[in-house]
Formats: sequence, structure tokens, C-alpha cells
Amino acid sequence: MRSAIWLARTMRHCVRDGRKLRSFDLLPDEAPALGLHRLAPRLTAEEMIRCYRTGYFPLADLPDPRFVQLVSPAARAIIPVSGFQAPSRLLRTVRTAPYEVRFDSDIARVVALCGELADNRRETWLSAPLQRLYLELAGRGVAHTVEIWDNGALVGGLFGIAVGGAFCGESMVSRVRDGSKIAMVHLSRRLAAEGFDFIDCQYMSPHLKQFGAIELSRADYERRLAAALEMPVGFDGFRAEAAARTFRDESGELGVAGCV
Repeated sequence: MRSAIWLARTMRHCVRDGRKLRSFDLLPDEAPALGLHRLAPRLTAEEMIRCYRTGYFPLADLPDPRFVQLVSPAARAIIPVSGFQAPSRLLRTVRTAPYEVRFDSDIARVVALCGELADNRRETWLSAPLQRLYLELAGRGVAHTVEIWDNGALVGGLFGIAVGGAFCGESMVSRVRDGSKIAMVHLSRRLAAEGFDFIDCQYMSPHLKQFGAIELSRADYERRLAAALEMPVGFDGFRAEAAARTFRDESGELGVAGCV
């Protein structure tokens, strides 16, 4: 999942192997193994789904948000659902914080909040055309949210794309301490209850390592994704009673691992 810091460092130059890439008007599996290329703004919902299923994810091509970059990095970060972990302090917060957790109740609001500019974020990868595409994917049951609410206010959450047994995390947002992290814990529970294999986090970071993220080569990621696409699972089949179950680890803290 992307952050403003990563955006500022990465999005200004479309470079791979020291070369500037020219624009392409191709779908991912029709392009050479460049790892990064651009699409014109006529990208459709069907093409977007195809991108995720072939290992690519989209980014607005700043400074021209009319274009979309499709990215398949050489090193890919994922969190295996069976290996999800979280700090004890965060798990205590999940257990005691008086927040309401919702799934897919207001994806338009979550996406807009994730793309919102701020004093410390003057640019966003989540352009208006991409926001519209994600809302269309939500209508097709492909894009999903985890939302943290406090007295009717959205104070944290995340959204992503479910393809087979892979959940491709796209963006996270917090308006209170740990808002997005609480959403991550609840996402892992839901995915474990449904039998998903992994969360695609795109790029490794210390933030993601605390949740059990590992890094795969592009080839290994593509093999794992191909296997996940064959899994008969779905985000919409969520079994609330399974995801609500918890256990306590040896320290007595609320834990989450595998199907909890």
C-alpha cells in the first residue's frame, strides 16, 4: 500500500534500469518485461481487473493525472494471511477502542479520503479517473473497504481489490491514532476467515514488516498470484462469526493469526 512519502520519492520520474520509458498503449501481458509502462485515460474497469490478475497495479502518472502507469516492481511485498502479526499494543487498542468497524459501507468516502490532499501531501497517486474506476469496481464487487468509524465520522480505513485468494491493498488512511492499523487487523481476520492466501502490499516498508510482510521476486509473486487466482474464495462470502473469534497468546494479549 502506498504512502505520501513513497509517492514523493517515486512518482516524479518514470525510470526503470536507468532508462526513461516511453509511453505505451498496451495491456500488461502484451508489453515486454519492463515492469512499468503507461496507459491512456481510456483504461476501463475490465482492463483494470486484468492488470491486477496479471500482477500489475495502477498509479496516476504525475504530473499529468490523465495518464495511468501500470507497475510490476522487481521486488514485491506481500503479507501471507497465515503469517499476519501485530504488536501487542495495537492488539490492545483493537480490543478496547470504542470504534465501529464496517466493511464496504461507504467506499466512495474511503477512496476520496485516501486521495485527499493535505499540507504535507501536495500530490496524490489516486487521481480522479482512478477514483472513478475504483468506484466502478466496487459496484462489480471487486473493490472493498475496511472502515473505522467513531460517532458517525470515518476516522480510518483502507481499500483494495480482491482477485481470487489475493487481496491487493491499494491505500490506507488515518484520522485518529492507529486508524489504518486497526483496519489492517480486521482485514486480516476477514481474509483468514474466508481462506485468502495473501495481501499484496506492493512495496516493502518498516510499517508493513511489523505485520509480517515478506518480499518476493517478480517471478515468485506471479507464481503465487497465479495459484491464488484459482482459489474458490471471495470477500463477499464473509463469515462474521468466524472472523469475530479471537485467541489469547502466552502473554494474555488478544492475538490474530491464521483463521482467528
